[in-house]
Amino acid sequence: MQGFSMRLPLPMRKSGLKSAEYKLIGEIIVLSGMIEDTLKRIPLEMFRVDYIPGIAMTAHLSQPALCDIILSSLDYFLDSEELCLEVEAAVKLVKAAYAERNIIAHGPFWVPVHDREPGAVRFTARGKLKEADNPFDRARFETVLEMHIKAWDAITDCYVGMFFVSHEREEQGLPPLRPDVKQRANGFVPMEPDDEEEG
Repeated sequence: MQGFSMRLPLPMRKSGLKSAEYKLIGEIIVLSGMIEDTLKRIPLEMFRVDYIPGIAMTAHLSQPALCDIILSSLDYFLDSEELCLEVEAAVKLVKAAYAERNIIAHGPFWVPVHDREPGAVRFTARGKLKEADNPFDRARFETVLEMHIKAWDAITDCYVGMFFVSHEREEQGLPPLRPDVKQRANGFVPMEPDDEEEG
């Protein structure tokens, strides 16, 4: 890559991971991207925002930030306690999977030459090297992949639930927010015409 260089602490060697282990890493990254795309679509569906401007507004938000947007909007959108609990549980799964994904996504490609365990060093977001607390192996990748599958299933179910709520309200001519909290969500109580004239 032009304009980018990184000096590896020596002596270093390649991680020694097998092709099947790199396949697992790829599956984790792909699933993480699918989860992130779904997280972006949920608030757009909740508030009936068009896809293009909505995706532009959420383009650089991390998965935890998207989760926080969804959680902070629930009280204004859902009147189903069961669906609220389902969303909260899904968000916990997503955040746990994301933490593991970040460790794996930035490595493991290089290890100290004296270390026989695979994948003990990873790249950080700022292009530095950081030694990982635990070695990477196939069993761990399989565990993290399973976490992502569960998170994907859970957040997709939540998206479907949000979709039906928002479309049902739209068909009834209602706003996307819960009708009983629409004014409170806007942060003010509209003045009646008579009050406005008196002021």
